[in-house]
Amino acid sequence: MVVAESVPVQGFDPSSGLVVATGLAALFAVLVDGLWRWARGVVTIVHEAGHATVAVLTGRRLTGIRLHYDTSGLTLSAGRPTGPGMAFTLLAGCASRPGRVHQFGACKPVVQGREILCNGSLVAAVECHGRADSSCRALAIRYHDGNVAWLYQAPWFNPDRPESALERLSAYDWASDVEMTSDALYLWYRTDDEAGTRWIEYDVQMGMQRPVERFRIVELRDIRYRGDVVQVPLFDPMRD
Repeated sequence: MVVAESVPVQGFDPSSGLVVATGLAALFAVLVDGLWRWARGVVTIVHEAGHATVAVLTGRRLTGIRLHYDTSGLTLSAGRPTGPGMAFTLLAGCASRPGRVHQFGACKPVVQGREILCNGSLVAAVECHGRADSSCRALAIRYHDGNVAWLYQAPWFNPDRPESALERLSAYDWASDVEMTSDALYLWYRTDDEAGTRWIEYDVQMGMQRPVERFRIVELRDIRYRGDVVQVPLFDPMRD
């Protein structure tokens, strides 16, 4: 008979000084612009590593991690599009929020082409950077207050240099099939990369997006909105 000896475990209770020092270091990293950009990159790496770890642990096949110029990131995995594995993989990070909350108040938004109007005034417009035929290297919504929500970006795209959208040739890394509900609530688009095709749903007012099944889009478009959905024309500010 083997008796296992108990092993004492030394707990770690951080002192108040360490907590304060850590908080001050985090504050310094946020306030100093050059340092914050580097720190954001580290945060993105840790964030995407969380997605990747849970994807592998739940039986999905990790196909890659992509870090973008603007310090955002994307974890690519293959497996069932639904079920616990997909759910836990998404929850391992946090919801993607490319934009801020934009409530249109008592106004009832109207979608005309690529523009969202409130009482006849322009409040937001869709932009397609690096347009080629019916696809974009970068897709964005520019709000009237100057905020830009970058919904999709090719890995090499630099928002500070929109002309960078066409600096590389690739059969992948496109956003296309952009459509918006007539009440400016949802915007849907398709992305194509090396891992395959994904459909993305963006909440125009809440500024949040998530991958969805194509069936959800068809169901909302044909049943809830009865086909009252606008096919958004692709406008490239650098060329159109």
